[in-house]
Amino acid sequence: MEVFVSYILSKYRVVIDQLKISRTFIDPKSGRKTFNRIIPGLNIVVPWPKRTVKFKETQEDRDRKAQDPMKYPDTPFNIVTRRTFSRPTLVYPPLPEGIELELHNQYSKYKRQKFARAIEQMAEWRRRNEPGVKEEEDLQREIERKDQLVYSPEQLRIRAANKLVKRARKMYFKRKALTDEDVLLLAGYIKAHIESKMQTLLDKEKDVQALTPLEQRMTSEQRLEHRRKRIVLEKRALLERKRKAEARARTRIAAVKENRGRYKVFEIKRSIRPPIRKTFKKKKRQVTVAR
Repeated sequence: MEVFVSYILSKYRVVIDQLKISRTFIDPKSGRKTFNRIIPGLNIVVPWPKRTVKFKETQEDRDRKAQDPMKYPDTPFNIVTRRTFSRPTLVYPPLPEGIELELHNQYSKYKRQKFARAIEQMAEWRRRNEPGVKEEEDLQREIERKDQLVYSPEQLRIRAANKLVKRARKMYFKRKALTDEDVLLLAGYIKAHIESKMQTLLDKEKDVQALTPLEQRMTSEQRLEHRRKRIVLEKRALLERKRKAEARARTRIAAVKENRGRYKVFEIKRSIRPPIRKTFKKKKRQVTVAR
């Protein structure tokens, strides 16, 4: 309990109404007679405040530092008091270029939020005051939404059928009880509309889609005719490329046969045998016996 109370007193500032003085004793560090301050009831010793040591620099210390600046690095007085900037103008900035990155944190979270808020406020002002900005943003948003909604023909048929069923439910399912004539009428309505919708989708599938920018302004018949011509031209280009490759191969083989190819400056020289070095056997070292 006493340790816990001392931890609380050290962490938070408290007001003590009364202090008790302990018996005097000799301090082992300073050798002087002293005493402790105790909180009555808790028996907690209140430590004495630490004394701050003030160092007064003399003229001898300043002279010694000036003689050896490598050992005592310090800024001289004349450099500190020198005026480095005067007559400010708008032509040259007071700070050198790039130092603003050192004076602030460019990756600050709060700075990013501030700039993002300013950009959003500027965009909102443009939407309200500049003509055509809001319409352009709405158009871009609609284009992105339509780009995301990409469905296959089967999915389009299912969606069209679901829409028709929902419409028929809204029209005919308001009544609680349906007669046989109502059910047949509803079935015929749904069947007719689904078949018509599927027929329109199948007709769209039969339409030849444009594959290149050149085919954008063509009809389906013109696109098919253009593709037939393109197939013929591609076959001709392939045959022409094959003929040129065979001609190059034939000229390369003829040049090699006539010795006009890669090795036309080749000369045959007699090889020079290196001299044979004689090897000498090392004499065996005789064993000497100490007498």
